Amino acid sequence: FKMTTKEQMVAYLMDRYQKEDMQSRLDREQFCALFREAVKDFYPKLKKMYADQTIYGISIEIGDVVQSVYKDSFVSYFYLNTEEQYQEQIKDCEEDEESDYRFGVWSEWDPVEAKSELFEKLQDYLTQNSLYECTVLSSPSELDYQKALGDAAVAWYNDNSSDFEDAFDEECSEIRLWMAEALGELRKEGFWEKQGNAELYVIPFDGECEIETEELIETFLLMDAGCHGTEYIDYLESCDS
Repeated sequence: FKMTTKEQMVAYLMDRYQKEDMQSRLDREQFCALFREAVKDFYPKLKKMYADQTIYGISIEIGDVVQSVYKDSFVSYFYLNTEEQYQEQIKDCEEDEESDYRFGVWSEWDPVEAKSELFEKLQDYLTQNSLYECTVLSSPSELDYQKALGDAAVAWYNDNSSDFEDAFDEECSEIRLWMAEALGELRKEGFWEKQGNAELYVIPFDGECEIETEELIETFLLMDAGCHGTEYIDYLESCDS
């Protein structure tokens, strides 16, 4: 007998309620291992999709970690730009706009959903262990959860909603740092070079909910591992000025 996704989440939420557990259950090593393998598996497929172009930059979004805009929690996307697309984009733009096309991930790069078994495995891990579900019980879309959990459990979640939201924000910051560390390890072990993209820009994802420039610089330096100069950092600082 296998529980449905809804039954699994109700069991997960009830377990937290019964234990009065408000702590993160995510493990850095387990996350990084799942994330690294998912990236290594998916990137060659992405290259095949753009076989007639030269990918110069990618950025990886895990939904809910920067912005909650997807129906399914923790769905992953690769954003990318190619040299060919970039040259086409800057044909008629002002010189000071060129860097926006170069590094404007959210507004200018192509999004590709990371559909793979390994990214689904990562998604399941995050859904089943993060605090995200604990923050959304007051949402109308979660009425079925509320009925299944019962009044006492729902009241406990509502009483602690702000603490859960703060704790989930901390989790998201950790996840973004872990992503950067894992991508930096891929750089150091020569993964991008083996893919024929030794000079690939791998940069942080920054969607509508802006991340602090200091964090973007910190995580970029981790995932870049000294490969590039200051071009991307200069871009971030110009946007912040």
